[in-house]
Amino acid sequence: MRNPIIVCTAVVGLFGAALGFQATSARAGEIVDQMAVPYYAFCRSNAQLGNTFYFSPTRHIDAGVGRQDLEKSFRDFLAKNYKYPNTSGVSCVFAVGGDLQARTESTRQQTIDNLHSANLEVVETDWTYEK
Repeated sequence: MRNPIIVCTAVVGLFGAALGFQATSARAGEIVDQMAVPYYAFCRSNAQLGNTFYFSPTRHIDAGVGRQDLEKSFRDFLAKNYKYPNTSGVSCVFAVGGDLQARTESTRQQTIDNLHSANLEVVETDWTYEK
């Protein structure tokens, strides 16, 4: 049986890393939801399904595609391919400055490593954004 404190720590770390990654890239008080330039993003499930979290690869996203568009596409993909409840949350993470691909992938990999450290399973999917 997994230690509930370790599981809780991993999940809190998962959300904290994603929020910190996004917040440090925006100006103070600014919420970035739609980019005017192309960017890189990955999406992940917010809720465990059994012992498992789902992640997309880091993908190049065209300018003008918003976070809600990505999240809807990823949620639909998970529901269709993994029977993930369509009412469960997903999040998409991206950087808005610097080496976007490297920063986004680094955050994705660190989050996956944290979940593995807490003995949680991660499924890396082959999702790509579809309108």
